[in-house]
Amino acid sequence: MAASDILAQGTAHLCAGRLKAATSALGSDPDNIDAMQLCARIMRRSGRNEDAIGLYELITFHAPENAEALGALS
Repeated sequence: MAASDILAQGTAHLCAGRLKAATSALGSDPDNIDAMQLCARIMRRSGRNEDAIGLYELITFHAPENAEALGALS
């Protein structure tokens, strides 16, 4: 499945409130920065703040200029 399809599927699950399904869909492309950001948002919404922070730290490692991750970590 293409990265854009995975991101669209994860976003659709997230919008429908299916957090586990969204995380599962996005987990199939662990190197995709957009997918990682969406996973971090899901983690924050579900109260998994420490996991979200770890993911935002990973995002800044791969994309040090990523505004969303930098904002979440500040």
